[in-house]
Amino acid sequence: MEEENKNITSILNFINQTQSNIFLTGRAGTGKTTFLRSLSKSTYKNIVVVAPTGIAAINANGVTIHSFFQLPFGTFIPSNDDFYNLGMKITNRYTLIKELHIRAKKRQLIRNIDLLVIDEVSMLRADVLDAIDSVLRHIRRRPNLPFGGLQVLFIGDMYQLPPVVKDEEWHVLKNYYNSIYFFDSKVLTEHKPVYFEFEKIYRQNDPAFISMLNRIRDDEIEQKDIDLLNYLYRPNYEAPIDENIITITTHNRKADTINQNYLDKLNTKEFVYKAIVDGNFPDNMFPVDEKLCLKIGAQVMFIKNDYSGENLYFNGKIGIVEKLTDGEIFVKTDDFDEPFKVDKYQWENVRYELDEQKRELNEVVIGSFSHFPIKLAWAITVHKSQGLTFEKAVLDISDSFAHGQIYVAMSRLTSLQGLVLKSRIDFDTLLLDKKILEHSKTKPSPQVLDEMLHKDRFFYIANLVIESFNLYEINQEINLKTANFKDVDNELFGADFFEFFTEFTRRFREFLDVATRFQKQVFTYRQYFSQEALDKIIERCLAASEYFVPKLEDLSQFFRLQLIGLFKESPELELILDDVMELETALYEQTKSILIAERVCENVKNSANNTYADLYQREADVQRELERAKFFGKKISKSKTKKVKKQKVSTVEKTYLLYEEGKSMEEIAESRGLKVETISRHLAELIRKKIIEVEKLVSQEEIDLVTKSHGGGKYISAWDLYKKLDGAVSQAKLNLIVEHMKLSINED
Repeated sequence: MEEENKNITSILNFINQTQSNIFLTGRAGTGKTTFLRSLSKSTYKNIVVVAPTGIAAINANGVTIHSFFQLPFGTFIPSNDDFYNLGMKITNRYTLIKELHIRAKKRQLIRNIDLLVIDEVSMLRADVLDAIDSVLRHIRRRPNLPFGGLQVLFIGDMYQLPPVVKDEEWHVLKNYYNSIYFFDSKVLTEHKPVYFEFEKIYRQNDPAFISMLNRIRDDEIEQKDIDLLNYLYRPNYEAPIDENIITITTHNRKADTINQNYLDKLNTKEFVYKAIVDGNFPDNMFPVDEKLCLKIGAQVMFIKNDYSGENLYFNGKIGIVEKLTDGEIFVKTDDFDEPFKVDKYQWENVRYELDEQKRELNEVVIGSFSHFPIKLAWAITVHKSQGLTFEKAVLDISDSFAHGQIYVAMSRLTSLQGLVLKSRIDFDTLLLDKKILEHSKTKPSPQVLDEMLHKDRFFYIANLVIESFNLYEINQEINLKTANFKDVDNELFGADFFEFFTEFTRRFREFLDVATRFQKQVFTYRQYFSQEALDKIIERCLAASEYFVPKLEDLSQFFRLQLIGLFKESPELELILDDVMELETALYEQTKSILIAERVCENVKNSANNTYADLYQREADVQRELERAKFFGKKISKSKTKKVKKQKVSTVEKTYLLYEEGKSMEEIAESRGLKVETISRHLAELIRKKIIEVEKLVSQEEIDLVTKSHGGGKYISAWDLYKKLDGAVSQAKLNLIVEHMKLSINED
């Protein structure tokens, strides 16, 4: 465990303290997916996750490669060669960029990514990765840098499912690539990623089985392994209908036939359950069949972990259907004496959008697929078994198969005791692709990794510090707005506004020259690659942060308070409020950049890996302050003249004023003569706008109860939760908690 923690720390150091590309691999069950899911909380970088297939993308909470980068389907050749083939579509670098249809907002989003994560890279083709590289160089306007200067984290086990390439496609691609695997792409041949491997296996606990799987991976299979496997050969074996044994086979039609045959043997009523598909969720991304046919006694497999906190099941757990109604399913597993009710799960199709003010990437749900997270499980294909864990399985892989399919199937099991083979195993059956074996031997030693980190970190930190203290763009923005404001009617906005803006400019330029001199110092140190120079850069960064952060925060506070005061006195300022507020946003972003540089330097200095999450705490306070001003400030009249009609206080503002007096939701309702549910909708709006906090109105126990009951996913319905909790939390309080949960999910 200690060794694995060191590995994770080293990977996070490369992610947070360098610009190096990284390849993270590891056997099935070593924790790669767990690492990916926790990554966003361990880095300050803007992350986008993509995967080669729709189901892999859904499982990784990401999007597909082709949809994100708008890549054409077909074959890509990494040159400008003309290559004509009437039987298939071939794209070269020139035609790829020429036919690229990515909108301006998407381009801006791509320019703001710091870290691209590509999951399940065993299925990623070399030509697809080179196409990604070409798109990124073009859109990020850095044609001489791999991936346009973007850091890429590749995650996957190369011994799992390989890329799919047709013979006619390889006939073309073999002129450019040594193999179809992603590591033989042109971009990675020239710029190799840092290689990491997770080695601690959490899925298997049988030492003999683990050793055998390792020998297969390392091409060191022995006759005793073949003999042991063939001892498990039972060609006529048929799994009992009710013993939680799954058959792993090669083709969908074969798995479907086995499942249907077993289902037909059950002399019980059939129930049909249909998925609820909302918004944009293509059928090729459905994680389970849209229509689920079940009978009491059917063997099913869970395809998700239990997020309720009760650990009733996990991804790959087998169970038996005990009870069915028109809308409910009850399943019994070996782990519990009594059957339990299976709740529906909601999968989400997301896209990434750029928050232009915060310069951060947000996930936006564009569609959802709601269904019971189970499927008939007397049989499953090797492809669909990837990522699952089984205790007992029959391997029926007698048909033709790709390299490593036997290994993929065997690696799904927890031990040899649960394995039955329907076809004999020989050395050829267990052969793995030599290209994979050769690539696995390129993993560097810990000493080499330390040397790489030392060098890559030096230049990354030097550049990070220089850029973090670069106030040039803010100064340019001030100059631009100063010129624009000269054309504004002084009488409309008043002399006080121009006096405020002049004072703000003066204060900013007091430390502009200091920042410029500091950058020159760091630039000088950057020319001398050494530990001593790095120590100096870190020392200077920490000192500069101590000087600049308070000044930037004071200036930001001066800006906000003065502007809010002016806005309330002169509502005509709403005409330019958003334009002016861009400067406060820029100040905040600059402060955040400096704090990130400071934290990176602190972590290097102290050999630590402290979180970056607390650096964003100020944002919520700032947002609430600004929303109060914009939400409750006087609104400008449509004529945009100096005479502004006095507006009535809105019903939401009346509720807010009573809330500010310390009244509870019920007391506010009584004071206003309104229903509590009506007041809760007012307060929910204020929570959504980050003006008030839910904890002031609802107990933490109630929040925890609702959160646990929800169980995951971005779709949240107060009414569904009310029914699920059977009224344990009032509808009014649920309105508030749901708004709070939506905020938390969007911020994550």
